[in-house]
Amino acid sequence: MASAGDQVGGQARITVRYYRSSQVITQYAVPVDARKQGNAVSVTFSYRSNGVNLDRNRLVEVETAIATSKGSYLFYTEAMAAGPEVEVEVPFLLYGNDPQVRWPALGSSVQVGGYLSKIPLTKTRAADSEDFSKNGKNEYTITVQILNAQSGASYGTDSVTTKPGEGRNRTLTFSNALQVPEGATVRYILSAQAKNGRTWSAAGTTTVWTTKMNYPDGFKAVTIFVDDDLARED
Repeated sequence: MASAGDQVGGQARITVRYYRSSQVITQYAVPVDARKQGNAVSVTFSYRSNGVNLDRNRLVEVETAIATSKGSYLFYTEAMAAGPEVEVEVPFLLYGNDPQVRWPALGSSVQVGGYLSKIPLTKTRAADSEDFSKNGKNEYTITVQILNAQSGASYGTDSVTTKPGEGRNRTLTFSNALQVPEGATVRYILSAQAKNGRTWSAAGTTTVWTTKMNYPDGFKAVTIFVDDDLARED
C-alpha cells in the first residue's frame, strides 16, 4: 500500500454468502479505525450481523473487504459450517484489486491436515470411560483411515492423539497431511485399541472442502468434520 501511495478506507464491507456461490445471505458496512504506528498501520474493527436464517447443511463464506483510497481492497475470507453463531477472527488482510476468494478447483489435490468432531459438547461418549494406553500427556491414539467413498481406494492412514472429553472443542491434527481431491466425498474409519484388547471404532462419510486462506498466499490444510463417537466392537 505504501509503494502504491494508497490508504486504508473508513469502512469494511462484510458479505456473507453460501460457500462457492454468488448467493448473498447478508451484507453490511462497519466503521474501521486505521491508525499509523511507526511504519505500520493498525486496522481495528468489529461487527455483529443482524439475525439471518441459514441452511445448516451448507457452509457459508464470510468476506471482509475494506476499500482503499485508490480503489483496491484489504480483504480476508473464511468459510465455516452454518450454525447458531458463525464467528470469524480476521488473522490478516491481503491487498489487491478483487476481494473475492478463488477456492481450489474441484478435483485438485489438497492437503487434509486433521479433523474436528461433530459430536455436541453436551453429549457423553462411552469411549471416555474406557482405559486406553496413554502417553505422558494422558492422551491415547486414534488411527484414522481416509478412503474414497465410492471405490474404497485409500488416500492414506494417519493418527491423532486425544484424551477423554477432548476433540469436540479443538482440531485433532494428523502427523502428516493426506493428499485428497478438493470436493471429494470420503469415508473415514477411526479406531483405538483399549488395554483389555477391545477395539473401539467409528466410521462415516464427509466432504473435503478448503475453508481457510493462508498468508501470504495459498490455503491452509483442510479440516474435515467427522462423527468420532467411538463405539466398542463386541
